Amino acid sequence: MKHLFVILIMMCIGKVYAQLSENWIVSNSSSGGGLELSADFDYGMIGLDNISLPDLVYGGRLDSLEKSIMSLNLEEINSVRGGFTGKASYLSHCDSLFGSDRIAWYAQLGYTQLLAVDFSKDAFDLMFFGNQAFEGSAASLNVNAHRWHYQKLVLGFYGKKKSIYAGLEIYKGSDWMSVSTNNSKFYTANGGSYLDFNLHTEAQFSDSSNLGIAGFNGMGLGWQLGYTFKNEDNQGVLQIGIEDLGVMFWNRKTRHIRKDTSYNFQGFELSELLNGNLNFSNVNDTLNLTSEEGSTLRMLPFLISIRKMPVFEDDINLAVSYGLNYRYRFHARPEMYAGLVYRPSEAALISASIAYGGYYRTHLKFGVNMFLSENVALAISSRAVVNSILNSGHGKSVNLNLRVNL
Repeated sequence: MKHLFVILIMMCIGKVYAQLSENWIVSNSSSGGGLELSADFDYGMIGLDNISLPDLVYGGRLDSLEKSIMSLNLEEINSVRGGFTGKASYLSHCDSLFGSDRIAWYAQLGYTQLLAVDFSKDAFDLMFFGNQAFEGSAASLNVNAHRWHYQKLVLGFYGKKKSIYAGLEIYKGSDWMSVSTNNSKFYTANGGSYLDFNLHTEAQFSDSSNLGIAGFNGMGLGWQLGYTFKNEDNQGVLQIGIEDLGVMFWNRKTRHIRKDTSYNFQGFELSELLNGNLNFSNVNDTLNLTSEEGSTLRMLPFLISIRKMPVFEDDINLAVSYGLNYRYRFHARPEMYAGLVYRPSEAALISASIAYGGYYRTHLKFGVNMFLSENVALAISSRAVVNSILNSGHGKSVNLNLRVNL
């Protein structure tokens, strides 16, 4: 319930430059200044077609049949990608700034949560079914999990005549996690006579006693930049933008755990346990486990957007749009898309495109822009994963933008 409440609250927080959000189908920057609110929620899965992200993350139960069906559908490596961003932005409408009538200032509040998990089928089966099925063989324990949760304040300048902007981003880190078990193996001998562990594990996570939006586990600085190239033939505009290009300094309570070892376990005598003579004090040394606390500096997963947007003439109601979105260091593919934009009336625009990458494989994107009045516009879009035909996985998205010119 708490997570649903946070999502509902963040639906009221928004996105900086209207023309940089993929929800806006046409370029329509607010030269007179204005307010924009946005919320973007996306998640995608590959190999987990019959379970939703809330069930997976927020404590949903899986019965034996569900686990068996999921195991049959899993690929060798499976993935979960999820993200929620909310932003509230204000573009000033001052006549001049620093003695120039060509620039103005803007401010933004932003909220970001990102999740990226990759895991092997063996790791899933070992967790939910035990090691009996791996008798006489080695299970692959490949798991990579990364999570970012941070907020930001942005102060910047934009050109009122030339479509360019630049802003300084100030970050507050709530929590961060990075876990990797690449090339780790778990071997079960015939008859279960012994177990062999070959572990190559590294984990880093922020202070677990100070979580949530109120958590203050890091600080950082970064930039956002953008520019719009206008076509002289008025066939559209090409927009390039980048945000969250910065670093986060996680505080001294950040924990670092490392394991790099091979370990053979042959069990223990029951009599030793009953007599209190069993000693596990050397397990950490045997596993070569190291754990320490200390601050660390990490680059944020910044977002690059390139898109071509149409500019409609009076006698043209159909145009082409395409683009690319890539959140670097987020362990996800670049998302490339291309489609058509249709103008049924002066007050509405409809778009449909096919895309590949990002949180999904192949998927469809649908969007609508509604110009409710001269100064108010609403944009809504969503994605549909083409699963039954192209085995693209499972996913959902809701993307909202509201713009008010002042």
